[in-house]
Amino acid sequence: MPEPNRPAFHPAALIPVAYFLSLLAWGVWDFVTGDPVTVLYQLLALAYLAALAVVYLVPGRREATSRGIAPDRWIALASANLLIPLSYLPQRDVVPDVVLLGALFAANLLSWWALFSLRSAFSLTPEARRLVTSGPYRIVRHPLYVAGFVVGLALLSGAWSWAALALFALYAGATLLRARAEERVLRRAFPAAYAAYAARTPAFLPRLTPARRGPAAAARSPARRG
Repeated sequence: MPEPNRPAFHPAALIPVAYFLSLLAWGVWDFVTGDPVTVLYQLLALAYLAALAVVYLVPGRREATSRGIAPDRWIALASANLLIPLSYLPQRDVVPDVVLLGALFAANLLSWWALFSLRSAFSLTPEARRLVTSGPYRIVRHPLYVAGFVVGLALLSGAWSWAALALFALYAGATLLRARAEERVLRRAFPAAYAAYAARTPAFLPRLTPARRGPAAAARSPARRG
């Protein structure tokens, strides 16, 4: 006899599980042995995918207080996956491998830092659980997307072609729309705190000079996001 307080299982709960399993399977299948530096990067990337799955699927996460609409969710999923076909385009050796690997390592480390700051607040689609302003979120509002742009530019420069340019343009457009949708959700969930945060923190490019501090910038919030 089922327990009265246990929520009913819904098949849709298997969708994120299948998604993360497919990402990990892709990472393992695409694993290329070679020089130790490349192998190290690939191991870090695989570990990051596994960490995403653990953070996203961990039971007992706080329920989101605000979510994006259906088109926002589809745009977010497109943004999360458009770099995969870009990585399969033929490489033209336009940029030295050491430069490409350096950019990929930097993006991977930034992604780890952002994920460690978000932890259970991370989500694939626009959702608001808490407002995170620590770690790399003190510098820019969207460090995970900055890391994605760095990876995309590295892939684009290594496989320069009209097809690569088109894929990167689609990725960039979807990611910018994803960021705007996420900000709408956060502004709805944390109106005053997010307004103060956005006033003092740029979206993608770090400020070269300190921001002026006014009454709004002096506001503090405990924590970010979905």
